[in-house]
Amino acid sequence: MPLPTNFKGSDAEKGEPIPGGTYRCSLKKIEAFDPDEARAAGKNTTAEHPSLRADWVVQDEGEYFGRHIFDNLILTAGKNFMLRRFLDAIAWPDDKDIISDGVFVAASDMAEAECNLVVEIDPAKTIEGVTYEARNRVKAYITVFG
Repeated sequence: MPLPTNFKGSDAEKGEPIPGGTYRCSLKKIEAFDPDEARAAGKNTTAEHPSLRADWVVQDEGEYFGRHIFDNLILTAGKNFMLRRFLDAIAWPDDKDIISDGVFVAASDMAEAECNLVVEIDPAKTIEGVTYEARNRVKAYITVFG
C-alpha cells in the first residue's frame, strides 16, 4: 500500500475506547515492566509496582475486530489478584514458572492465549497536572475453555 499523498497529525485517529462489554481476545504481546528500572533509564512513569503489560486483540467479528485492549497485571504480593484471575482464565498451570531468577520466562508460552475480557471505560482524568484520555480497563477475565 503506498503512502498517502498528504497526512497531518489531525488525520490520525484518537483511539477512542471500545464500549464496555465482554470480548473474546487473544494475547498479542506480554512483557515484564519494572518501574524502578524504567525510572533509572530516565523514563517518566507513575507506576509503583512491577507488572506484566498485556496487549490483547479483539477476535469477535464485527466493528471492534482487531482493536487492542491494554492491561497491566501487578506482580506485587497482596495486589496481584487480577494476575491470578488472568492465569486461571488462560489455564496456566500453578507449577509453571512465570518469572525465574528475575527473568520473565513465560512470554512465549503465553503468546496467543485466549480468554474473554470484561471491559469498562475509565473516563478521562487529570492527575498531578497530567491529563489522561478515556481508556478501556479490564474488569474481569473469563476462560474460553468452558
